[in-house]
Amino acid sequence: MSMLNALLVSLLLTSVFALLLVLFLRRPLHGLLVELCGNEPRARFWSAYWGATLVLAALFGLLASAPLGQEEAWGDSQAVPLVLSGLRASLFAVLLVLGMLALVLVRSIASYERGRSRAHFGLRSEGAPSS
Repeated sequence: MSMLNALLVSLLLTSVFALLLVLFLRRPLHGLLVELCGNEPRARFWSAYWGATLVLAALFGLLASAPLGQEEAWGDSQAVPLVLSGLRASLFAVLLVLGMLALVLVRSIASYERGRSRAHFGLRSEGAPSS
């Protein structure tokens, strides 16, 4: 089996495994997320977010372990390592952006919920003058 064929089989198996895991955990995770997030739209977002992140992280892990530096092993497919290293860097950047998005959203949701709680209980926000 050529190096390229082995990589393609690995990509296929990794993708199938990650997608099956997402499908298997989707329903129980969604129920938990509805409870934790407080509403259905937030739970749907975080469920989709988790699924996409899992699949991308699995593919990144595969590409991180691919022997791209062994040009002679690729035979006639000399451009493949270049394409794969670009894909690996792109996946890493996407995962970083997803991580930053998660941090911003978690902080924003927490702030929003604190404001909602204060309004519900008639409390003034910090720093606001009392009337």
